[in-house]
Amino acid sequence: MGVSAYSESDLMAAIAAFERLDIVQLPVSVLDQRVADWSALPEARAFGTLIQARSVLLQGVAVATKSPFSDHPDVARLHERARDAGLSPLALALDFVKAASYLDEVAVGVTSAAELGEIWGLWQAEASQQDWDTLASHDLNLVDPRQWPST
Repeated sequence: MGVSAYSESDLMAAIAAFERLDIVQLPVSVLDQRVADWSALPEARAFGTLIQARSVLLQGVAVATKSPFSDHPDVARLHERARDAGLSPLALALDFVKAASYLDEVAVGVTSAAELGEIWGLWQAEASQQDWDTLASHDLNLVDPRQWPST
């Protein structure tokens, strides 16, 4: 049995309802690092639950050069850090999830085989070391797609 949760309360409710979960899918990205502080995570892991990250590119917002959030200060900071490190925003975003010790698996969405190939190539590369905390956004209007305006 598996669940996809948006919040810690969602995860806690699923643990209470099902007692044993095989896999939990959670939103994790270099901009959305909230999951690392969830107290329910160690509880889930203690029961052998696999923790899988989803939305690692924040539906493309973290890596896109043109998006409704391109001018957001937190996105701009991410792109600036990538530039300073000699990396693409995609490489930096992937490096973050590779470094997240609380994750067992990562799911990514792609629109082409070429994108998948690029992601796989970056995944195989050695991860950069960063001060990840400084890239976390605390703006729910950015990191929670449920808050985004409908178009």
